[in-house]
Amino acid sequence: MIECFRSGQTVNKLLMAQGEKRGPLGDILQLAKEKQVPVSFVTREVLDQHSETGRHQGVIALLAGTSYVEFSQILTDAKSQANPLIL
Repeated sequence: MIECFRSGQTVNKLLMAQGEKRGPLGDILQLAKEKQVPVSFVTREVLDQHSETGRHQGVIALLAGTSYVEFSQILTDAKSQANPLIL
């Protein structure tokens, strides 16, 4: 979870288990406050519903969607680079 914040990924909202504010979850809560990410304290049942595997460790991040670029735009952008590499 901390890596989501460090990587610059846009986190829309955090769902955190009620009463979990210490240890690593406290660190995550502090980062959310610094990044002005809304936090909702919910029951573990709500977290279970949002988790595909049921393994959420007391916190779930709701992330912004990924934006896609047309392949033609990738080619156009690559032409402006000295040594473009497209994989």
